[in-house]
Amino acid sequence: LRMNPRLIRRYNPYIEESEESMAIHKMLDCSTAHITRHDNELFTEHARVAEFNPRVHDFLPVRMSPHEHGYIVFVSGKEGHADRLRAISDAGLSDAFVGLYGFAVKHDCFLINLDSDGDVIEGLPTHDW
Repeated sequence: LRMNPRLIRRYNPYIEESEESMAIHKMLDCSTAHITRHDNELFTEHARVAEFNPRVHDFLPVRMSPHEHGYIVFVSGKEGHADRLRAISDAGLSDAFVGLYGFAVKHDCFLINLDSDGDVIEGLPTHDW
């Protein structure tokens, strides 16, 4: 997002011109109900392995980080999208997660916040675990 400096000063004189070029990314905030119990187990195991070996790259084909109520998943974007979805599926993650990841890519999200208190997204499958 790049805005005209005159518009920045006009609408918010407190924003410095250096802030006009900062990146702002979209995040999909949703419920952990959109993943399966097995996905949760894989994410938990990945987090456990990564805790002792921060260089772990091959355990899952997605970068993720646990938090108190779920996970942050980093979305790679549209380039190589089909290969990434295939790799996610081949790693044993569910069709539900593959669909959620694809949904995030389609909507240009940079992150997925899977949170136990997150919103349920209409049209995406949910799981009661």
